[in-house]
Amino acid sequence: MTTERATPTPTSVGMRRAIVRRSRHIIPHMVTRTEPSWGFLTNHAQVLVCLAQDPGLRLRDIAERVHITERAVHRIVTELDAAGCITRERMGRRNHYTINTQFPIPDPIAGEQNVRALLTIREDERTSGPQAR
Repeated sequence: MTTERATPTPTSVGMRRAIVRRSRHIIPHMVTRTEPSWGFLTNHAQVLVCLAQDPGLRLRDIAERVHITERAVHRIVTELDAAGCITRERMGRRNHYTINTQFPIPDPIAGEQNVRALLTIREDERTSGPQAR
């Protein structure tokens, strides 16, 4: 038993090609832009910015904002504390964090910049609002 395949007609092949050509031009214009999957700030910097915004923030809340695990936030906070970038003070059942704004940013490209410069950039962005973009 042989099965016969229908041979494509020239118009059906031409129609498919025309649709493909049109879709190449239409689809890029219809696609909405999304935020990039990368960021400029390291996880350490993002945790530091979270603590600057709310010094009493729980590690769980920081983890949600930075999109990392609570364990990773704990490690980062411990490293920042050991380096002298932040200090922890126990207040009841929670920690309160104080940022050492004079702490130099440990990056050869950042040069002589300190943590205050990083936090100032973030503060400028928040106060300027969307009209500045």
